[in-house]
Amino acid sequence: MVMAGNSALLECRLPEVEEGVLVVTSWLRGDNVNILPSLYGDGKHHMLSTGELRVLHVSPADGNARFRCRFLDTLSGISHLSVNSARLTVS
Repeated sequence: MVMAGNSALLECRLPEVEEGVLVVTSWLRGDNVNILPSLYGDGKHHMLSTGELRVLHVSPADGNARFRCRFLDTLSGISHLSVNSARLTVS
């Protein structure tokens, strides 16, 4: 739960395998907005170098969005999208 106006931090829950094998490469908001790593983000979303997603200035509208992470299996080179999605609960 996050209070409106504050920031939220989402962490991608990856399958447990050897550390460094799975790397978060981006986040997907809804079905069509890709959030890529960047130094400053887009003013609303900022993917950190650790793979976490920071949502800034959360509003009630953010509670309607679903977030999923995309990660790369560095051994196989195959990209995957998380099965489960996260949703912010805004108060």
